[in-house]
Amino acid sequence: MKKRLALLLAALLCLSLTACGNQDGDKAGGDWRTTGVVDAYGTVARDGEEIDVCACLGPKALYFYYNNEKHELFDTAVLPTDELGDEDWQFGEMSLSDFSGDYNSDLRLTIFHEDMSESYIVWEWEKNAGYLYRPSDSYFRESRVVDEPPADDSLTEQT
Repeated sequence: MKKRLALLLAALLCLSLTACGNQDGDKAGGDWRTTGVVDAYGTVARDGEEIDVCACLGPKALYFYYNNEKHELFDTAVLPTDELGDEDWQFGEMSLSDFSGDYNSDLRLTIFHEDMSESYIVWEWEKNAGYLYRPSDSYFRESRVVDEPPADDSLTEQT
């Protein structure tokens, strides 16, 4: 009985160490595998094949996993963290449309910053290179907050 209890405790300790060993959110799947949070689901087109994926936003990249039983890493789009200017942002919207016209899904990601501004990031997918960041198609920290009311006279009260 003591031997079984010792084996059970050892097994539980190993499981807890394994679960805690992947706490680094910067590793592919670190945040998703520990928290279970998936930011979006989508379908990626690659060479005429459609692949169901789930997307998880980490501090340095957007990670795509096969949306199947194994949930293996499918692809990664590295975030331009120098241009984002902070790490306090949230997942907004994701598009996996074919912007380049090569019949493969590219990526457009909108993230929202704490100051109510947004960044819009674009990557083009290229065979043998993966997602390549396109700075000319992206913009950063565009404010969604209006500082002044519109200068439209129709909004003033008429007497």
